[in-house]
Amino acid sequence: MFFSLFNKKETPYTPNQRATNYIGCTFLVEEEIESGIGKIKTSDNSLWDVKGANCPVGTHVKVVGLIDNSTLEVKIA
Repeated sequence: MFFSLFNKKETPYTPNQRATNYIGCTFLVEEEIESGIGKIKTSDNSLWDVKGANCPVGTHVKVVGLIDNSTLEVKIA
């Protein structure tokens, strides 16, 4: 027991952890999603690449998953 209390391994921070916090959140499209690719601006004012259905700037989209470390999957909200 003593050993396990002081030998806990912490998972190192990865960029994915920040992205996973956005799953389920709704944001506005910042750059038109065209041919399935565009950008959203998140609540911390960072721009993220997104993949989803084509839609114009200002459309509300919901983050539903991660494609890779820097691309979020979205659906029109």
